[in-house]
Amino acid sequence: MAITKESKVQRVEVYVDGDNIYLNSYIEVTIDDPDDNELPITTSTSKHYPKMELSVNDDGDHLEVPTDMSDEPELVQTIAAAVWAD
Repeated sequence: MAITKESKVQRVEVYVDGDNIYLNSYIEVTIDDPDDNELPITTSTSKHYPKMELSVNDDGDHLEVPTDMSDEPELVQTIAAAVWAD
């Protein structure tokens, strides 16, 4: 059988620093292969998300742009959209 990877959102934290709202996500990742006696292996990862990120355009200007959440789990995206709504 093939190696599998499963990711589960453990929790998402929201915190405020002045006018800035941030998210932290904690994801549990499990790697498994039924043919390998040393698996499964489970680990946790965390990510920090500001509402806005700094970007540099082609002219060298520094801009604030919304954080791209498109590669994040759907639950994290949903929470970010609700918390960061204007």
